[in-house]
Formats: sequence, C-alpha cells, structure tokens
Amino acid sequence: MSKIEINSQEDVLVQLKQLTISLLRKAIHNKYDKDIEFNLELPVNKTEDTGFFAMPTFAIAKQTKKNPKDIAVELAEEFDSIVKKEKIDILNAQALNAYVNIFVSHDYIANDVIKHLVKNYKTYLKEKKNRKNIVIEFSSPNIAKPFGIGHLRSTIIGNSLYKVYHRLGYNVIRMNHLGDWGTQFGKLLLAYEKWGDEQKLIKNPIDYLFSLYVKFHSEEDEALLEEARSYFMKLENNDPELLKTWELFKELSLEHFKNIYQMLDVDFDYHTGESFYVKKSKDTLDLLKKAKLVKEDEGALIVDLEKYDLPNSIVLKSNGTSTYFLRDLTSAIYRIKEFNPKKLLYVVGNEQSLYFTQLFKTLELMGYDPNIFEHVKFGLIRLPEGKMSTRKGKIVLMEDVLDKVIDLAKEKIIEKNPDLKSKDMVAKAVGISGIFFGDLSNDRVKDIMFDWDRLLDFEGDTGPYILYSIARAISILEKSEYSMQEIVDHLEKHIIVNTEVEKKLVEQILRLSSAMHDVVNSNAPHKIAKYAIDLARTFNEFYHSCPVIGEEHSLMYSRIVLTLATKDILDICMQLLGIKTVRHM
Repeated sequence: MSKIEINSQEDVLVQLKQLTISLLRKAIHNKYDKDIEFNLELPVNKTEDTGFFAMPTFAIAKQTKKNPKDIAVELAEEFDSIVKKEKIDILNAQALNAYVNIFVSHDYIANDVIKHLVKNYKTYLKEKKNRKNIVIEFSSPNIAKPFGIGHLRSTIIGNSLYKVYHRLGYNVIRMNHLGDWGTQFGKLLLAYEKWGDEQKLIKNPIDYLFSLYVKFHSEEDEALLEEARSYFMKLENNDPELLKTWELFKELSLEHFKNIYQMLDVDFDYHTGESFYVKKSKDTLDLLKKAKLVKEDEGALIVDLEKYDLPNSIVLKSNGTSTYFLRDLTSAIYRIKEFNPKKLLYVVGNEQSLYFTQLFKTLELMGYDPNIFEHVKFGLIRLPEGKMSTRKGKIVLMEDVLDKVIDLAKEKIIEKNPDLKSKDMVAKAVGISGIFFGDLSNDRVKDIMFDWDRLLDFEGDTGPYILYSIARAISILEKSEYSMQEIVDHLEKHIIVNTEVEKKLVEQILRLSSAMHDVVNSNAPHKIAKYAIDLARTFNEFYHSCPVIGEEHSLMYSRIVLTLATKDILDICMQLLGIKTVRHM
C-alpha cells in the first residue's frame, strides 16, 4: 500500500517527504536507541543512482563516532526492513557513500500521482486558503514618466511571486505603490508653468511630460531647484491650482500604465501612491517623536541611526515638507494595521538595499516585528550602451519594447510555420514569453543584459522554447486516437514506465511542488523557470527516444498520458511565471 492519500489539494511530494522522515527517524532510533537530528534534501546533480531524497550521515557520524559510509549502509538496510514490515511498497533505500538515498516507485508516481494530476489539472497543487496574508509591493512606476523597460523587473518578479503564493493558498494583496509625490512634482509643475503647452499635453501626455522633466534637468541651477522646492511645499499645503494640475498628470499617467498592464496581463488590488499616505504621515511623525527616535538637524527632523552603523534618515525637511522615508514608514504601518500580513515584501532594485535596511530598522525601533519585512531586491536591466537614466532622457519605452518583440516573434513564426493561423495572437504570446522568461530565468539579484536574439531563441533556455515544447505535446495528443478528455475520463489502464528517460520524466513531474516551495522560501521565481526548462528538455529527450503514435496499444496509451501530464505541468509553470501559452506554433 502507498500510505499516501491523494486529493485535489494535497501536496504529494510534501507527504512523501514527511513519510520518509518518519521512517528514517524509526530507522535511526532502532539502530542507535536514541533520536538524532538529521537533514533530508533533494540530491544535487541528480542522476538515476541518487534517488529522490538524500540523507547525509555526517551529523550522525559526529554523534556516534562511526564511519559515515558504514552508517549509510546500516540505515539503508534498516529503512528497507521497516518499509517491508509496514508494507509500504512505494519507497526503498540505498547507501551511496555517506548518504542514504531514498527512491520512490516510478510505478506509483505514474499510476497514482500522474493519474491524479491529469484528472485534477485545474486544482493540482492549488491549496485551500491558509488565511495568511502576504502583501507584495511591486512595479511602482512614477507618474508623469513613461513606463520604461527599467520597470519590467519589479513588475514581472512581483507578479510571479503573487501567482506562486496564491496557488499555495496565501491571501496575497498586490500593491502598486505609485511614485506620485515628492520634490520631483514641484519640478514638473514648475516646468509646466514655465514651458507647458496644454494642447501638446492632451495630444501626447506622457511623452510631453517626460520631455518637460528632461528639459528641467537640462536647465537646472540652484535658483530653479529652490523654486521647484517651493512649488512642492505649496502642493503639500493643498494649493488648489497645483493640486488640479497634479491630478491631471496622475489621471493621464494611470491611463498610460493601464494599457501596459493589460498587455502584460498584470493586475493589482490597490494602486495606492505615496500621496495616499501624506495626511497619515503626521500620525507617524507623532509616533516617532513619542518613541524619541527623531532629533533636529539643521532645521530638519531625522531618525538617528548612527548607533546601528547606518546613515541617519530625514523624515521632515527643513522647509516642513515630508520625505519619501516618512511616507514609506507610514505605508508600512498602514499595511500592517489594514492587512496583518505574515510578510510585507518590497520588490525593489538592489540599489535601494541600504535604504530598506534603514527603513526596516526604524520600523523595528518603533516596535514592529522585523521578520515581517523583506526587501526582494533585483539587479538592473542594462542596455548594450550602458545604464538607463530618466533625467537624461535615455530610456527604452516599454510600449516600444513590446511592439518590437512581437514584430520579431511574428517574423520568426512566419519563417518556421507560414501556414499557421492566428499568427498575431501567437506572436504576442511568444514575444511576451520571451520578455518574461528572459527576466525570470535569471537569479533576480543579478544584472541582466537586454538581448533580443536570446529572448526569442526557440532552442535555448527561453520562453519560446517552453511554448514550443507545450505545442509539441499538444500536437502528439491531437494525433493520437484519444481526445484529451477521453484520456482524463478513462485512466483505469496501467501506465507503463520502462525506460530511463520515462523514469526521469515522471520524477521531474512530481518535483513541481518542491520548486514552488523553493520560490516561497527565497522569493526567487527563477527556480520555477529553471524547473520548467529542465522538464521541457527531458520531455524533448522523451519525444526523440520514446515513440508515441503507432506503438503497441498499452505502451502508446502510457506515453500519451505522460505527454498530457508534462503538458499540464509546463502549463502550470508558465501560469506561475505570468506567461500565456498557445496550442500551436
């Protein structure tokens, strides 16, 4: 018997791991008459000889003064004795050097887990609500500026984290913390008053506002900057004319962002900008004063962090205007009160690491649990010619990027499959998959170079390669004598798993949940992307070495089910990465 109960919300891999741990504990206690702590891990550089789980014996050797290789042999034998006695026929153990390697029956994975998967594809690994709240702040562009490629990483990393947390049952609150307040708006309002043209604004609002921003910085001197500061002070003091113009800038910007988010298929629960927290920041300032965390410095109020080896942070400028830091403190306090989150994640670039250290330390000094907060940092997107700068006007517009990548994808599709219907729809899916996967396949903390050729490579570790693998699987299924629904409805036949590549494939199918939990533990979506690439490559090995159509009936049926299961898992992976799939390419 399996000792594993499967239903639509159960994570089989977690149950297998728990069962393995309980059996190993028994084996250790039986051999040494005491309980010893140990680790169970997934084998690194896995081969067919390293099993599904691996237990290193070094810690046990340290406590028992025995050779770790001898311990591995003893515990593997004891483990097998226990599973035989308890009639658990899905696990067995083997010693390899200083490791006890646990193997899971491929027959069990194929005929229990995979059958369950294809029957319950829509709910597979979709856990029931666990009622824990996760707040994710991501994207967060500045109003009155174009949505550039520099906003891409925060947007799609945050979106992918939302999808993984949500599938695992968390209640996720998606916050778009718009940059809609601060001295830069004093600059923009002043620039519009000096050089603005209402007709140009209405005709092409974002490009025009951006050109005014760039012009201000080209003309900037101390007198102009001081005047811009006074304009922002008027804005904070609710000057009606300035507020009216600022509201217009914001409205036009949100319309621009809405178009981008629709194209990327990204959504938010709240578009709550900095301006939302301005009035509330007065209460935050009172809390800081009450806790004796602020002091005056040259007319400004600062949080003194020097004793923690951190720079001091200004919360109120000498002219009485609020700072980004004070508004961020206020937003964190508001989110804690409003949502009581288990985690409050900030998906913001590496360059803000020191800032978030200051922010989290201040919140801790105010009495908030420091374990709630996490800076999910990421590297820059770099152009071949260097770093982007909005002040200099050197920016790659997101709309231009999307248009170009879709056009390039369409060229490739016409070249590869000129008879394909719905070329425009497929080109959009392929192009956006290239952008998303090109980002998410990288460890988020590293800088990435924007490379058109790599994004759309159908043979490399790319989004189009995964989409092509899914389309290939669908093509096999469409050529079979069974419809996909018939496969799902008639799974009573035994699935045969004979070859090494079939065994490798069924193991990898089961490992999706491990990749999902790795993402949650590290907030690193590239672990899903890497898993998807590994699975797609194994599927292509399977495709080339294990014929499906035309094989003996039971073998053909088995391989059809494996093909459908692989397609389903790759579909889920792409959903978790925020990428739409297509049936044909």
